[in-house]
Amino acid sequence: MKLVYSKQQSEVCMETWLTCENALVLIPDSKVSEKQNLQKILNECANICLGMLQAIKNHSANTDKIALLCVGICEECAEACEKYFFHPLYRKCSMICRQCADAMSTLAMASLAT
Repeated sequence: MKLVYSKQQSEVCMETWLTCENALVLIPDSKVSEKQNLQKILNECANICLGMLQAIKNHSANTDKIALLCVGICEECAEACEKYFFHPLYRKCSMICRQCADAMSTLAMASLAT
């Protein structure tokens, strides 16, 4: 099955990647374990979104599978960032991660259909 990609999907992946990278720099002061967990989630989300962007750009045969990973990590990242919703960057991160998860869900569904 040939997947069709939209410009919006690429743009939301890029914005999510950049937002998570920026959020990594400004991790709020909290308990060490919370800080490490947030750092891990943000880094993973940034890496998977960058990989998703590359998969879309290159029309990878595994785009649907990467999209499934992207949906999962973006939802997890959105939940983690919601804990710091008072901070504008983390509020943006939470919202853009949810947008990315929504945008990738159609591609991810193709993975589940096969």
